Amino acid sequence: MDYAGYLGAIAARQGRREDARQIAGWLRDINRPYLLGANTYWRARIAALLGEKDSALDLVHEAIAQGSDCLFRLHSDVDLESLRRDPRFQELLIPKG
Repeated sequence: MDYAGYLGAIAARQGRREDARQIAGWLRDINRPYLLGANTYWRARIAALLGEKDSALDLVHEAIAQGSDCLFRLHSDVDLESLRRDPRFQELLIPKG
């Protein structure tokens, strides 16, 4: 799954939108236990790189709801750089509890 995620991110960075979307679709369709949102987080990264900010933010929230441990990576993930100024993204970075 990680290899596919990296390939999708590379395709998005290279402007190969169809390839990136195809890989994101494959990640969406993975059906096995214990994913804990890892595939959804990859989809968020790909969407952010494609400039699909709303979709990327929705997918980050979905990944967290699925149990992803991505919260500690949000501060430094360069794939999500385009989301940094969005208030919904900034809200995720505020410590809670």
